Amino acid sequence: MPRKPDLADLIRNRIASNRRAAAFIREDFMDCGDYDQIGRALRELVSSGDLLRIGYGIYAKTRRSIVTGKPVPTKPLISIAAEGLRKLGYKVAPSKAAQAYREGRSTQFPVRQALNLGEQRVSRAIQLGRDKIVYETAKPRRRNQA
Repeated sequence: MPRKPDLADLIRNRIASNRRAAAFIREDFMDCGDYDQIGRALRELVSSGDLLRIGYGIYAKTRRSIVTGKPVPTKPLISIAAEGLRKLGYKVAPSKAAQAYREGRSTQFPVRQALNLGEQRVSRAIQLGRDKIVYETAKPRRRNQA
């Protein structure tokens, strides 16, 4: 007798069927169960290597590395972070250095993985191993206080 699929299996199938997305947040699965159940299922998927937790509430789709056999993200960390922050409601743009390189105003390739968030404030750290995303923010203008 085949076993009934549990919540982790439902989430695993939804991740596999969504070919374009590389980042997932907990709210993507809220129609499958309640908050705690989804949290337990996501922890199970992280421990089995089907997902990587890259930040508070942000998970990355994985594939097995040819070299080590360990789970690695399907896309670069910077694009996963941008996709995850967009799903959380932030407006994300490339960093100033990346934008200058893309437009040809600079020949220096940006080494630091950074995202420009404008005047929005973000307090969540997004990282995978030693790779960490840095946020650039435009400082809000101060009002003249007289």
